[in-house]
Amino acid sequence: MKKLSDIKIGFIGTGPLAEQALLGLIEDGAKPKILITKPDSKVGRRQDLLPPNIVHIARLYNIKIYQPLSLRKINDADTDMLLGLDLDIFIVASYGDILPDSILELPAFGTLNIHPSLLPKYRGPTPIESALALGDESFGVSIMFLDDKVDHGPILAQAQYKDFVTEPFMVAEDFERLAGDYGIRLLLDQVLLQYLEGGISAIEQEHSEATYTKKFIKSDGLVNLEKDSLEKILNTYRACTPWPGCYFLLKRGDKDIRVKISLMSSLDDQIVIEKVIPEGKNEMTYSSFKNGYLK
Repeated sequence: MKKLSDIKIGFIGTGPLAEQALLGLIEDGAKPKILITKPDSKVGRRQDLLPPNIVHIARLYNIKIYQPLSLRKINDADTDMLLGLDLDIFIVASYGDILPDSILELPAFGTLNIHPSLLPKYRGPTPIESALALGDESFGVSIMFLDDKVDHGPILAQAQYKDFVTEPFMVAEDFERLAGDYGIRLLLDQVLLQYLEGGISAIEQEHSEATYTKKFIKSDGLVNLEKDSLEKILNTYRACTPWPGCYFLLKRGDKDIRVKISLMSSLDDQIVIEKVIPEGKNEMTYSSFKNGYLK
């Protein structure tokens, strides 16, 4: 029987979920031969060109890094480089693009994906954010084959989060990391070795029951403090933190000022806004904001 350290893995992903999954592989002795992730991007007001956070993990553990503009348009030299790694399998976690067949089929045993929902529910780019925005309390992960459609492939294993944390102020990034932890444990404990040795079967999804998510845009974070329920405000805050941010608009003269809610908490079983960031200003307490802006 193979050991995890014997498996030649290529890891494809970016973001908090992928970071947790990659760390899980490394900690269990299944360090990938290569990390494929997104290119460096401009960040912050100064628009500094910075790598994805997951690159720092790969560098720390001396994992080869590959950051193509698109896996659909890689050149012959890069294709030869990937072929030369003689990979057994690709593991994908929150990469954000549909991969071409030329990549999916490159490893000897194909490509598996950690998806942060109980498929076929919440296919697409924002399964966690969409579930939070709707106030859903059913969270889980799926290990699936990737094909050339969006989250369409057959399922190898699924698990709902055990001992689900009901703390209301866990936000989307927290759930991403939680999904990465649960997903990689499910993959390593119940799927990977069994799959490579032919001891696990995949089950086709119930495609007629599929639901789909969309990419979030800035307007998805807008709430109305006077008209929206506390539940709606909380759900939006959880779904849109850290991006695109939960915010409300304040009328000042003929201009709408965007005010981001940066921290919510609870007091005497009531949900309260603790801190905000008015447009163009530094973070401040909500009480200071009310004294300075609402009087």
